[in-house]
Amino acid sequence: MKISWFHISKSSVLLLGLLLALPAFASAGTRPGADPIPDIAKFDIAGYRLYMTEEEALKVSPSLKIEGIKVKGDLIGYKAKEGPITIYFTADELGKKVFRIERLTIFQDVPDVSQIMDGLVKQYGRPNAMGRVMLHSQACWGKCLGKAIKLYLKIRLVQITNNPYPVTLQLLDVKMEDANKIAFLKRTGRE
Repeated sequence: MKISWFHISKSSVLLLGLLLALPAFASAGTRPGADPIPDIAKFDIAGYRLYMTEEEALKVSPSLKIEGIKVKGDLIGYKAKEGPITIYFTADELGKKVFRIERLTIFQDVPDVSQIMDGLVKQYGRPNAMGRVMLHSQACWGKCLGKAIKLYLKIRLVQITNNPYPVTLQLLDVKMEDANKIAFLKRTGRE
């Protein structure tokens, strides 16, 4: 079988595209001329911030009910839900602090991405990375790859059957999420 320099498969093109895009996405905010990486720990969603204690979260909303330990896929933690906001707290050993905040908004029709982004840019500044992947438009504030804290937006743009269009905004600390998972696994003897 003879292979020429011009014989490239679709998977090779996709891999090459990902490899070329990865450095730009990974270094978002660190390239010359790019916006600086914002202090994500100062961001909030509906008044809730990362690292808040249970008492601090209750000051934002005294009616907040913190449930027992919940497991959602790979996500383990104390969970509190109030309307479209879900808050996850770490294990008692880690101080029962907020490590993830999610706001889920459901649209019946295709959401206006520019309107959503305008509101978020006013509140958080320009994202450090954004783009479209398959069915979704996405944006990220902070260091978007790796275990840094980040604010992440995901907007579904294509309808799948008769399902509505979810828009998810997450403020999360991935390192704290991992430490929390380890603490819960140790507690249950499954480490």
